Amino acid sequence: MQPPTPKPASPKNKWIAAALVGIMLCAILVVYAARYQRSLPTDFSGQTPLTTYTFDAPSTGELLLNVKAHAPATQWGMKGSESSTISVLLDGVYKEDIVLFMGEQAFVYKVAAGEVEQGSHKVQLYPNPDKSASKTAIPQIEQLTSTMIGPGHPDYDVYRYAPILYGRNLLNVDGPFENNYTDTPLFMYHQKTKTDSSTIIEYSMIWSNEDGGTSTPALMARWGRTTDIEWFYRVTLDAKGNLLSEAYQGEDHQTSTFSGVKEGSHPLLVTSTANNNVQQVTKVNETTGYRFFLDPSPTYDGVRAREFMMDENPWIYRISALEMLREGKVNARQAKSASKIDDPRNYLYLELVKGTSPANMNDKAWVGTAVAVKLKGDPTWYPSNLNEDTWSIQRDAPAATTIRLPAGTSKEQLEAIKVFAIPVGKPSPAYKITVKRINRMFLLDTQYLPQPSFLQWTGSITLSNEHREEIVWSAK
Repeated sequence: MQPPTPKPASPKNKWIAAALVGIMLCAILVVYAARYQRSLPTDFSGQTPLTTYTFDAPSTGELLLNVKAHAPATQWGMKGSESSTISVLLDGVYKEDIVLFMGEQAFVYKVAAGEVEQGSHKVQLYPNPDKSASKTAIPQIEQLTSTMIGPGHPDYDVYRYAPILYGRNLLNVDGPFENNYTDTPLFMYHQKTKTDSSTIIEYSMIWSNEDGGTSTPALMARWGRTTDIEWFYRVTLDAKGNLLSEAYQGEDHQTSTFSGVKEGSHPLLVTSTANNNVQQVTKVNETTGYRFFLDPSPTYDGVRAREFMMDENPWIYRISALEMLREGKVNARQAKSASKIDDPRNYLYLELVKGTSPANMNDKAWVGTAVAVKLKGDPTWYPSNLNEDTWSIQRDAPAATTIRLPAGTSKEQLEAIKVFAIPVGKPSPAYKITVKRINRMFLLDTQYLPQPSFLQWTGSITLSNEHREEIVWSAK
């Protein structure tokens, strides 16, 4: 017996179904519009600026601003009062926003403002409560100074092509200006690579955290931090400084060719994922409505781990720690967690230099390296990877990692340090790992700031399948 043939949908039911689909599509479009069709503010008339600064540009060049400011009754670790936001106008034109993530503490925020022509100019800073985490805090400007970078400057191209980054606005994160309290862009730097025929300038950002991607304890084990550090724009120039190619780091860490909108020579990008990958802006009237234009001056030479840029700017450790505490990503207990870390002050921060042969090219079969510490009077070895094989160090560039220690541990309690190999999958049994240096080792103080490094080590230790661990340092 054949099953009964289902009745065809009536015209009325078809109309209802089509209407429901239409409503759903409209809802999606409304949400999309809320995210990406927010025009930039252009009219601050009727508002009183926090300060007005005038200057004369001796010639056409790129403008940098140093804004020393603070915001009373705000603190990055205080939910609902994390920060206040300032909008910057140059000659009446909106340029960028500054999130005062240092709160009540006076701090010099270093930003760029793009190209200006020779002559007199005016910079105005306005409070912007709509874009602020705290709606009541009134920012205080202590000082505003400017610097002009002209075509004769040896790094003029670094400033000329510096990217402008629109803030993030994800559907699953509260607030349309979410970078005023989470994953905020803190610090931008560049790396320049030269050949006989070209120069590559790569721009990287340090965000205060990443709400997606690698888990927080894995970040500490594999990268030695809870910030997010990503290159996000790269430009290649010929020997005469002419533009050859442009690229950005898109979603899923894919390198994509840039073909989007520019403001002068500055590309427009937007943070588009929870792990801070970006997209190019294709329509200036379809953005998230707020943006960052940080000073690209800091230089990274590639000799040390990227976290060296944090070491040189220790306040980044504090801001990152305050965000972890506020967002509930810190578990004060010593129990292992898949999503939370211990108090950041209970970790040893170190930078390791090692090389692997054959090189780790296969993500399914590789050999990691981890570091462990033994304390005086304690038989336990505390490992950097928390006994998770895939949380060991895979890369052979200088690498930062951390080791979770009992609360209150001091540097004087360290008795020995060892390194050990961790095969993941089925790598070649003929692997060799040469451990060459420990560049620095420090603890955080009570304010979550790095204390001075107390140990450096240089030598040559070879790990293999037959010799998987060795002590590199012991107290005398």
